[in-house]
Amino acid sequence: MRGHEEQRLHATVANTDQLRWWLRSFGPNVEVVKPASLRRKLAEEFAEMAELYQG
Repeated sequence: MRGHEEQRLHATVANTDQLRWWLRSFGPNVEVVKPASLRRKLAEEFAEMAELYQG
């Protein structure tokens, strides 16, 4: 993608539904690295969502 620039953000925030909603709003333009539990949770949600769109 032209003009794509990778940036890393470190933040300490509460693991809430609102945080997960905000992260999901970025779609494929964000990757959660830590904590591993949040990364797994989002990966599970995205896998379920992908199943809906396949076939």
